[in-house]
Amino acid sequence: STGKEDKALDITGTWELINIEITKAAQLGSETIDVTITFNSDKTFSLSQTLGSGRPKDFSGTWQLTGTILTGKYSNGKAWGCSYEVTVNGTEMTMTPEGGAEIYTYKKK
Repeated sequence: STGKEDKALDITGTWELINIEITKAAQLGSETIDVTITFNSDKTFSLSQTLGSGRPKDFSGTWQLTGTILTGKYSNGKAWGCSYEVTVNGTEMTMTPEGGAEIYTYKKK
């Protein structure tokens, strides 16, 4: 064993959404969505999300990774809508919401 299997997932860094794969009959509409999320080592995050040609919306808060399950809270204390199953493969990270209606793929910047 290389010991790699035992290593905790490291999601720190800045990630850019590159793909959303809809696995169930969900519709996001035709608008493009741009998401950049930064997970900091102090367990805070910042997220910028732009729908279509709209203005970016910025969010921040705290995150926690337990095994491969990512949960978070926004700065207003509200929990994320769901938890995510996370995998990291080199510079790519996938986040699958519980229920798995879609798979988000991010690339490290």
